[in-house]
Amino acid sequence: MKILLLIFLFLTPLMTQAQSQMPDSIMSKMLISLEDEKWGEVIGLFHQFANLDPENAEVFYWVRASDKPALSDTLLVSLADIYFHKGKLDKSLGLYKEYCKNTSSFSVSELLVLAQRLTDIGEVRLTQELYRQVIAQDPNNLNANLFLGNYIYLRAEKERRRLLFNYERKRKPTHMEYVEYRNKLKDLYTFSYCEAYIYLTKAYAKIKSVEIRRMLAHIDKLKDEVL
Repeated sequence: MKILLLIFLFLTPLMTQAQSQMPDSIMSKMLISLEDEKWGEVIGLFHQFANLDPENAEVFYWVRASDKPALSDTLLVSLADIYFHKGKLDKSLGLYKEYCKNTSSFSVSELLVLAQRLTDIGEVRLTQELYRQVIAQDPNNLNANLFLGNYIYLRAEKERRRLLFNYERKRKPTHMEYVEYRNKLKDLYTFSYCEAYIYLTKAYAKIKSVEIRRMLAHIDKLKDEVL
């Protein structure tokens, strides 16, 4: 047991030194591959390096790779993914936002993967934009219609309750205040509930969800009350 302990104590500094040299070794190989324009090798080495040292990998990206079309998008999303898995969500979101500047050329499958990751982070506004891009390419896409339908419906419901609360708190609302309340409710129905209805109807055509049917029925009821 004492011999094993001595061997372990002897090897520990060497192991620590080797681990500290590992990122440097990967960086050296990555720079050589970059000079030789071996893009596949750079991508593989970058992923290894970013897992070990994401901060310096980010520096490498901005200084040496961000201006290279063969690398920029792949390395950017790889680094964003790594930050996400390490729990550094602010860093991850910042890189995803940069990556999203070029989404006009993305396929539906790429947009869906990216939208799901942004949903996991909690970035709803940008997720909404991505799903709208999906709809532009694939109007009947289930994931996009479900997200947009639910998101717009819930946002409209929140605003409807706010309008109702503000109106009911008035002890003796005037006729003008009543008219103003009704006009705001009508606008909310026209510009939000109607849009949600379109997305939810497309989603319901693919999955006969009880919850979706409930939301559609609620919007139909509001139409009778508001218009």
